Amino acid sequence: MSDFNVIAVVDMVLDCTKLPNNARTSRLREEIICCDNALGVGGTVEQLEKAVKDYYQYYLNCNNHAIAQNKAKVDMVHSPSYYKLRGLDIESVDVIRSVLSDEEYKGWCKGNALKYLFRAGKKDDEVQDLSKCSVYLKWLTDKLTNLCK
Repeated sequence: MSDFNVIAVVDMVLDCTKLPNNARTSRLREEIICCDNALGVGGTVEQLEKAVKDYYQYYLNCNNHAIAQNKAKVDMVHSPSYYKLRGLDIESVDVIRSVLSDEEYKGWCKGNALKYLFRAGKKDDEVQDLSKCSVYLKWLTDKLTNLCK
């Protein structure tokens, strides 16, 4: 057995609350504890290192999966987080829409639609750029429809 509790050190270094509470997490943690307890009585440092590395790789995989899921939830076309005003649940487009005159707003929509059409596939994903172009055209169409009523 080592002079310190290896699983306690691992818990201090990693935020284990991010790991799922499942059989695999329990099994990997138990493997570290068993290897730690076996040191000096037939267990090797290499076995303990492997158990810690396996647990750490599992931790990284879980975190990468969680990050990917969060990114998938972000709507990069209709509501990208970087257009939200800090501390408010409002997007910059809402401020722009309320500050510009109808003509200025229509011009802003046309200009941005053209921007995304011209850059389609050159900076971001082509489908994403064309979808953004479509959003500006929809806002322009909505504004024109409301002005004609």
